[in-house]
Amino acid sequence: MLLAVISLVFIGLATKAAGQTVPPEVDADWESYNNGVEGWRYNADEKTLTPKSAPQLVEKWRFPAEGVT
Repeated sequence: MLLAVISLVFIGLATKAAGQTVPPEVDADWESYNNGVEGWRYNADEKTLTPKSAPQLVEKWRFPAEGVT
């Protein structure tokens, strides 16, 4: 029984990994919200945020959400 469960988990993980793709190369002009129906939100032309510039980020605003989040 344990072997069957482990096998199913392994097959599920292998299937998930095989179905993933790399975000497509896109122009700076996104066709739709989230840069397409896949929702990658990836912009190959983004050069502003880098590992070197990340420590310089500062909080500009904060929005207190009411209720359960």
